[in-house]
Amino acid sequence: MASAVRVSSMALRLFWLINLALGVYVAYIAVGDARPWVIAHVFTGVLIVVLLWFLGVAQALVKGGSLALTVATFVVGLALALIGIAQVAVTGGAGLYILQGLHVALVLSAIGLGEICSARYRKALATTQPS
Repeated sequence: MASAVRVSSMALRLFWLINLALGVYVAYIAVGDARPWVIAHVFTGVLIVVLLWFLGVAQALVKGGSLALTVATFVVGLALALIGIAQVAVTGGAGLYILQGLHVALVLSAIGLGEICSARYRKALATTQPS
C-alpha cells in the first residue's frame, strides 16, 4: 500500500500541473473549438479527485489516521467537480469569474490536502516501523 500511496501522490502532483495548464489554456488562450482540451481537462480533473479520495482513505487506514481529513478530501473533491461542471452552464460575466475563482481555490485546497494525506501516511508508517 505504501508504494500505491507514493505513486498516487506523485500522479496527483503531475495531473495537477497538467490540469492547471489545460485550465489556463481553455479559459484564456484557446480560440475556436476547444472541446478536445476541455475533455482532457475534465478527464485529468476526475483523476485528481479520485487520487485525492484514495489518499484520504489511505491515511485514515493507518494508525493515527484522521477521519476528519478523509471527510475533507471527499467534500473538497466533490465540490471541485461540481463547481467545474457548473462552469459549463455559465457563459460569461461576473458569475463565470466567481466560479473560476472558486474552482482554483478548491484545486489549491485539493493539492494541499493530498500532500497532507500522503505526509500523514508516511509519518504513520515511519512510527510503526521497527528501528
